[in-house]
Amino acid sequence: MEFNYIQSTLEAFYYFEMAVIDDLELTNEDWVGAFSGDICVGARQWNGPYTDIPVGGDDGFFDTEGYMNVGEIPSFQIYDVSTDTFLPAFSSEEVGWEPLMQVIIPTLSAENIWGCSDPDAFNYDPAVTQDDGSCLYLVLGDVTLDETVDILDLVAMVFIILGFDEPIEQQLLAGDFNQDGSMDILDVVATVFFILGI
Repeated sequence: MEFNYIQSTLEAFYYFEMAVIDDLELTNEDWVGAFSGDICVGARQWNGPYTDIPVGGDDGFFDTEGYMNVGEIPSFQIYDVSTDTFLPAFSSEEVGWEPLMQVIIPTLSAENIWGCSDPDAFNYDPAVTQDDGSCLYLVLGDVTLDETVDILDLVAMVFIILGFDEPIEQQLLAGDFNQDGSMDILDVVATVFFILGI
C-alpha cells in the first residue's frame, strides 16, 4: 500500500457515507487516500459507512510543505486490494479544506478503466486500470491487423503506398517490414519473401 504521509498538526476529517468502485461497495481491506495535488496528505482503511479520512494541512513545518491550505479542495484515491489498483475517486460534494473541520459527504466513487494494460501491445493505454483482454500485438507485415501475414496484407500495402487507402498508425507500423521508418516497395518485397518462406 502506497499511501504514505506525515501526520500534520492541522487536520480536517472528511466522512464518507458510502464509497464504491464500479457501483460495488468497498471492502474493509480497501483504503482511501487524500491528496493535495500529487502529495498524499492522509489515508484511512475503509471500515464501512462514515469512515473518516484525515486530511492534513500545511502547518508550517517542512514535513507538511505542500499540504492543504484553507479553501483548497482535496482529491481522493481508492486503493482496491483485490486488484492491487489505485483509482482516482470522485466525491459527490467538493468541500474546501479548513483546519479542525469535520464534514459528511454522501459518496465517494471510482470506476475502473477497461482496456489493454500490456505496454508491449500496440493498443496499450497507460490509463487502463483493468485489462479486458483486448490487447493487440504488432505482427510485421500484418497490415490488415488480423494477426496473419498473407496476400491480403500485400494488397493493403500496395493500396496504401499508391495512396488509394488512408492507413491508421498501426497499419503503418506493421507495414514497415524492414523497420526503416516508412512503408514502401522494399517492405512489399520483404513481405513477399516472408510469405514465400524465402
